[in-house]
Amino acid sequence: ILEALVPYGRESMISFLGFEPEQSASAQTAKDMAKAAYRKAKFQLEDDSPPVGLSCAATIATDRPKRGEHRAYVSAWDQQGDTLYSLNLHKGLRDRAGEEEVVSRLLVHALMLLSGQESDVDLGITPGDTLEIERTEHPSPLIQLLSGEAQWVVARGGQLEVEGEAPAALLPGSFSPVHQGHRGLVAAAQLRLGASVGFELSVTNVDKPPLEEAEIRKRLTQFSADETIVLTRAE
Repeated sequence: ILEALVPYGRESMISFLGFEPEQSASAQTAKDMAKAAYRKAKFQLEDDSPPVGLSCAATIATDRPKRGEHRAYVSAWDQQGDTLYSLNLHKGLRDRAGEEEVVSRLLVHALMLLSGQESDVDLGITPGDTLEIERTEHPSPLIQLLSGEAQWVVARGGQLEVEGEAPAALLPGSFSPVHQGHRGLVAAAQLRLGASVGFELSVTNVDKPPLEEAEIRKRLTQFSADETIVLTRAE
């Protein structure tokens, strides 16, 4: 475990997500939290373990009656996709501690599966409870970038990694086509900086329409396997 947070207050949640969610205890907020945790994990890892993010957004029994349903959303985010567990609890069946127990067991169950383990956790689900599980695979890295879901994509050796590790410095350009001047600038910069330098290709342009996926892939084929290209949305 790299980090555990409880962004309970409004400002804490905004700081964690980078924006204010429309509703705290919702499926979308759980997904956004898991995605934010996944992103943090990618930069905190010190080995090649696969990063994951696990979150819970819930509204359950308190010391006063609630008008709405007692529910919890657990989101488990990994490199391939997201698994969302939507739990509606039988209202009035359990006290606060009892509902916390069920939600906690669901979190442990989700964490075990997220970690590639088999789970034998007894969730304590009754006929009055409902649990729905939905698996959503992530779009391709380029689709995530073009839609604005990803901030950048690193291309290296024919592989695309969402928000992967970028070189210390970048040479921006349209690279249509790549020529020896580009490579000469990168070589000179590397020599001067004493650090790796990559190429930056933005898929947006203030004067032109955004690049389409086919055009992006076409431009990427110009680079060799040992060259790093960072695709961004920077204008």
